[in-house]
Amino acid sequence: MALGKRLNLVVFDMAGTTVDDRMDGVPLVLRSYDDAFRSRGVEVPMAVLNEQRGRDKWTVIRELGGEDAEEIYSHFNAALLSNADRVRGIQGASEAFRFLRGHSVRVALNTGFPREVAEGIIDHLGWEREGLIDAWTCSEDVGRSRPDPAMIHALMGGLGVGDPSTVMKVDDTATG
Repeated sequence: MALGKRLNLVVFDMAGTTVDDRMDGVPLVLRSYDDAFRSRGVEVPMAVLNEQRGRDKWTVIRELGGEDAEEIYSHFNAALLSNADRVRGIQGASEAFRFLRGHSVRVALNTGFPREVAEGIIDHLGWEREGLIDAWTCSEDVGRSRPDPAMIHALMGGLGVGDPSTVMKVDDTATG
């Protein structure tokens, strides 16, 4: 039986799963959180920030940033955007996408990155331009973050995949 008859869609996370966002060994998200919180004098231990991986970024900043959340979030987004062109695809990600697409399996991405950041990273990596992914979405698009399945459901609907038993999710975090 062909792979595409049992599996119709694979949804991959971005940071840490398909996107290597480490700069000097520190993930871009953690570095950007740290820079943003420090910009407003808010000290959040790196271990606490690491526990937030996979969650909606605005929710994290609102919970940890208090009354300065909007300014922190603005700084966070600016830090992410300024470094979007420094990320790389995880070794083997593009090849995995090609393999799946070659077996009639749709490939999609979902992420907790803000839309503008996700778009910048996807554009930088060329995955949409090269036809390696069919769709992508972010928590900002659906108003909910992982582990809520709203992003997966949105991707399924947009790609015409009705049977959830033919969908696989690949992530590097427990919330994924």
